[in-house]
Amino acid sequence: LLITQPEHPFSALCHINRPNMIPQKLILATALLFLSACCFSQTNYDKDWKTVSHLYDKGRTKSALEKVIDIYNQALKEHNDVQQIKASIYRLEYSEQISDTAVISNYYMLGKMILNANAPSKNILLSLKAELLLTYSYNYRWRRYNATNIENDSSDDITEWSQDKITSEVGTLY
Repeated sequence: LLITQPEHPFSALCHINRPNMIPQKLILATALLFLSACCFSQTNYDKDWKTVSHLYDKGRTKSALEKVIDIYNQALKEHNDVQQIKASIYRLEYSEQISDTAVISNYYMLGKMILNANAPSKNILLSLKAELLLTYSYNYRWRRYNATNIENDSSDDITEWSQDKITSEVGTLY
């Protein structure tokens, strides 16, 4: 009589699956390669923001603004809401430093951005627009001291708005 060791109950399964292990590993490695390629192909926002900071620190605000606009456009393509909001805030700040009339163009720019945004980004943009309008109201209130209120004023030009209309619009936006 020949006595042998009993086989492990799963040994038959191991031998059956062994030839299939190589293709599974190959598929897994290929998937990981494509996944890492996708991750590394995204914009390196930290590097871009360091460039913006460096340009601004050197007094090159216009160049920093151009880089911020590039970041915003890239974030828009990638549907990266966080970077879009951050770029919008920097864009508002830098453009106001470059031009005295930037407040007006920024107001309308935010309006266009709000139309394409989804919550919670839309809510943040609405708040930024209200804050911009409120700041404009404080900085240019001397223009409206002797202005008369117009009934049913439907003008889109914020430079012609009365204080009451500005206050009403700020309340609506907040």
